Amino acid sequence: MLMKQVFITLFFCTIVTLTLFAQCVDGDCVNGKGVLIDRDNNMLAGEFINGKLTGQGTCHYKWGAKYIGEWANGSFEGQGIYFHADGKIEKGAWKDGLIDKAEENPIVVQPKVRAIIVGISDYQSDQRLNYSVSDANLLHQHLTSPSSNIIQTEFLKNENATIANLDATIKSIANVAKSDETLLFFFFGAYQETSIKLVDGLLTMTDLQEKLSTITAKKMTLLDLSLLKEGDVYMASKSKGTLTKSDNYIVALKKDDESSIEKDGLRQGTFNYFLMQGLRGAADKDLDGNLSASEIYTYVNRKTKAYSSDHLAPELLSDTLSEIVIPTQNPIQK
Repeated sequence: MLMKQVFITLFFCTIVTLTLFAQCVDGDCVNGKGVLIDRDNNMLAGEFINGKLTGQGTCHYKWGAKYIGEWANGSFEGQGIYFHADGKIEKGAWKDGLIDKAEENPIVVQPKVRAIIVGISDYQSDQRLNYSVSDANLLHQHLTSPSSNIIQTEFLKNENATIANLDATIKSIANVAKSDETLLFFFFGAYQETSIKLVDGLLTMTDLQEKLSTITAKKMTLLDLSLLKEGDVYMASKSKGTLTKSDNYIVALKKDDESSIEKDGLRQGTFNYFLMQGLRGAADKDLDGNLSASEIYTYVNRKTKAYSSDHLAPELLSDTLSEIVIPTQNPIQK
């Protein structure tokens, strides 16, 4: 057990009163269920009373720590577990933000999640997308940050995003990934009917799924797809076709142009903005500190549709997403 004489600031989320610097990103962060990013960029989710967590809730600290459990008036109160950024864990009964009765030797399972990110903006001198690579970069930064649980992240962008390089990346992961792991595959770029467009050619969804099927891990594929333009003419058919269902789990967003979101002067793709919020913890509806694939899809679908007034909506191409589980941060508690 760690000493109780720890700086109290480590065990409190900021006493949250909604101010100019805090942002309620979902629900009711005053008196109800909501998700709040506080003035220190920590993410709080759960039941709020008078702007403070009370009842069941989670706090994802910006430096990588996480608390899951019971709250009272904005501080830890009751049963809960605190994951320190350095891997130490405190589980038990909390009082006034401090551990009161600790349980010995909590059992943890190390996260086993790998990721492949592909981002392409520059196809030809007269064919480019505005946000694809910047979105992929932001996601890469998130997945490789100290707070992320991803144990391997491979990133291919622009001229490196070739069919041969993707093949090599998939083969390298197939050599190490196990059946109890999860692979996240992200693609930000252009599509043409039922194919994604790599920098040196088209790859059909069927071929992509066959390549990914060589990896024994559970898989979830997330695609942010746009049509290329040359002047005012779309370079691909307006008939979007149907992406092929398979044993993998696919969430796809297809659109005839790129849609961005403005936040604090940052231009970012709408789909990726809400995807990153969800991966950080906003999609964790049951507040268990982990994300199911269905939680991610439900959150991103709802927020994207609401933001775009139903103009954009991610497309679900799988019958079940429940078995894929992604820890939001740190190890999973058994």
